[in-house]
Amino acid sequence: MLLAKALSILCKLCYSMINIIVRRKVEEMTDNVGGGSLTGSTSLLGDHEAGNGPLTTLQSKFLQSKLDVIISDLKSKEEDIHTRQQLESRGKKRKREVDDWLYRLQCIKQRAIDIKNSLNQFGCFNVQEIREKYLQIQWFTKEVREHEEQKPSVVSNEFVGREFGKNVTKILELLEDDIPEDDRVLIVGIYGVGGVGKTFLATYMQSEIKRKKTFKDVLWVTVSHDFTIFKLQQQIAEIIKVKLYGDDERKRAMVLASELEKREKIVLILDDVWKYIDLEKVGIPLVVKGIKLIVTSRLKHVLEQMDCQPLNMISVSPFPEKFDEAWELFLLKHGHRGTPSTLPPEVENIAGDVLMECDGLPLGISVIARIMKGKTDIYWWRHTLNKLDTLEMGVEMQEEVLSVLRRSYDNLSEKNVQKCFLYSTLLPNDLRRDDLIMKLVDRGFFNGKRRLKEIFDEGNVMVDKLINHSLLSAGYLIVKMHGLVRKMAWNILKESDRCFFSHMNALTTLDLSKNEKLTCMPHSLCNLRSLTSLTLNECSKLEYIPPLGELQSLLRLQISGCSIQAAPEGLENLINLEWLDLSLNPKLKLVPGSFLPSLTNIQYLNLGSCSGISVEDVEGMTILECFSGTFVGQDNLNRYVRETLDSGYGPQTYFIYYQDWNDEGHRKPFVSSKTLLKFDCQTIHIGDCKELSYVLPRELAILSVEDNHQLECFCAPLSSNRPQHLTKISVSGCTNLKSLFCLSCSLCANESLQYLSLYDLESLTAICKEDIANLMPSRRGIFSYLKHFDIYHCHGIKTLLTPSLVPQLQNLKLLSVSYCDSMEQIFAESYDDGIKITLPKLTTLKVRNLPQLKMVCKGILVCKSGFKLDIIDCPNSCQPRIEYVAL
Repeated sequence: MLLAKALSILCKLCYSMINIIVRRKVEEMTDNVGGGSLTGSTSLLGDHEAGNGPLTTLQSKFLQSKLDVIISDLKSKEEDIHTRQQLESRGKKRKREVDDWLYRLQCIKQRAIDIKNSLNQFGCFNVQEIREKYLQIQWFTKEVREHEEQKPSVVSNEFVGREFGKNVTKILELLEDDIPEDDRVLIVGIYGVGGVGKTFLATYMQSEIKRKKTFKDVLWVTVSHDFTIFKLQQQIAEIIKVKLYGDDERKRAMVLASELEKREKIVLILDDVWKYIDLEKVGIPLVVKGIKLIVTSRLKHVLEQMDCQPLNMISVSPFPEKFDEAWELFLLKHGHRGTPSTLPPEVENIAGDVLMECDGLPLGISVIARIMKGKTDIYWWRHTLNKLDTLEMGVEMQEEVLSVLRRSYDNLSEKNVQKCFLYSTLLPNDLRRDDLIMKLVDRGFFNGKRRLKEIFDEGNVMVDKLINHSLLSAGYLIVKMHGLVRKMAWNILKESDRCFFSHMNALTTLDLSKNEKLTCMPHSLCNLRSLTSLTLNECSKLEYIPPLGELQSLLRLQISGCSIQAAPEGLENLINLEWLDLSLNPKLKLVPGSFLPSLTNIQYLNLGSCSGISVEDVEGMTILECFSGTFVGQDNLNRYVRETLDSGYGPQTYFIYYQDWNDEGHRKPFVSSKTLLKFDCQTIHIGDCKELSYVLPRELAILSVEDNHQLECFCAPLSSNRPQHLTKISVSGCTNLKSLFCLSCSLCANESLQYLSLYDLESLTAICKEDIANLMPSRRGIFSYLKHFDIYHCHGIKTLLTPSLVPQLQNLKLLSVSYCDSMEQIFAESYDDGIKITLPKLTTLKVRNLPQLKMVCKGILVCKSGFKLDIIDCPNSCQPRIEYVAL
């Protein structure tokens, strides 16, 4: 009797121990998916023996209650996703990854309901059934946990701009490891103006990398403006929980590198970097496979110094004006808990004007939206707009926006660069780069008598420094300043104890450009004796300028795009003048020998579209670097070439045109200052004229002949000299031209020609004269380095390339033949069926609108793989045979 009682007690004790173990397992599972603890609850197995006893109704209800918690939690997550979608995407289409995640959530929720229903359906289970239910719930809870970890971190990215998603995708691609080791990216750089969202993008990437689990860990370090190697080492060590001892940075770096190498597959984010960081001295071992670095900085050159490659840099820009992204962000931030605000109609327009003051900068938009929360009366918005216009920005904008932008200005280490930046804010926005540099020259920022090229080199370096500090942005041909950056600069000028203009005791710079109502300048202009720069550009109705002889301090004079008929009197007295631009004045007639011989200090002379001058006008300009103009008579042109350009003392860059100026109907060619100031323009342009003997400079790079109706053979009048660096020839509108080259003159001996363009030559019948067309083939000659050959609207030519010319075309890359009505074949018919025409570098052959074309070639065209043939609107042509080889 006692033995039976003892065995009963032992069985109950063992069963209780099993109950505790199972209870803890279920507790672990349910805790991970939102369920509560089982502590203090009814026993899972109860006080039954360890045999096949039934699972009571109470125990079944307990499991059901836990499943109810899980199901409720899943429903809550589903509703949360739908709510966020409604708030954040504002009715726009949801991302596909969110749809996929929601679908899986719904499937998991249904399975939880099915398990609960099975508990309702069956009232009793034996021990084996209990184990099966346990395993079923175990796998189920594991799946719920994994699904939760894969939850998209953001439902909609639209409120951060169209480029945001592209930037995220690009960064993830750059961080991939499944690429060849030589192409693997070690550093990804994110740069842009302050407040544009660099840190936000990096923060999102931190979450996204963790979610995707492509790396074991993501470490974040905010690098202070005054960081040191020692401090940065300590920050990283604290994050990875490593102790660093002593002050020896080299030993500390070794310890840090060793610990990071053990971890592998990590991403280290260095946020807000202001100067070069020597990663090796810090102890960041990028050479180890799997360790990647993301760096955010306003300074692009810092990323370059840290060996971040251009293709691995992400430029983050303010919202563009043409999209509604700035307005959407404003409404979102102005709203309540993710719900965009709705403004009264009378307020909306003024709110748009307020938003324009932020110029698309997310930080400015967010701050101004927060400031204006709850302000529904129109007078608040008018008052705010007025304050922004008058630079009374308010404490919040000053402290949270302008102070952030000012850090870029304070980081400029050179005072002269800071002054250049402040002066730039007083100039119109969207200036051409060379115009900005000239404005800085006018203000005396580049001191000393130096060559023009040296001045522009320094000016370009200074502009680059401002761009690299995100104080200027570079567009196509222009540089511009962000609106809030300009306001920040104006505040610096406004707050300065010593007035920025204290040294401007007298007017030195006067620019009245683009004033279409200006017809004449007042005589009081003569009294501005301190004037160093006078610019009258694109004043189309300006006809009169008073004498300027008293302005002897003048260094730069630009009168361009006006209606003056004569140069202002007194120019001969401006002996200090260094820059003279009288271009694009169609009515202006210069008198040779008048004022130009006195201007011996000229470095830049642009007489584009003016009438001709004599050699004596410019022979005394020994420091002239940039010149554009024409000459009276063929002798003056040839003398200038022989005595100045070929002497080695002429301008480094020039655009000289020559034609018969007695015919007012001719278009006068023009070259922009931008082209001249590249210091690589050596161009002769010849128009229609009776004289047919020209001397070409030895350093000539570009030769253009246009609308010359006297020429019959192109090279005949141009063979007096031998240009050594001629790279481009363009011939157009020469109605009597029959052939181009004789292949026997000094011009044809040139072997540097790379570009040949022929347009509108109605009488052209051959590229070379007939009597030399059958010369023995040679790989040396004027075509031996030709890369691009373009012929257009030449209706007299039937065959383009003869067998003697093809061997010289071994460097040809592009051949384009269009709208030549008589063209029958590209390559001469003497190539029979078995002959191969090998052009090893040809990548593109364009043949278009040739109604008489019979064939491209009769032989076999041999080209390298990747060659592109484009034949359009050639109804009588058959496809050529092409053989692709690896050349």
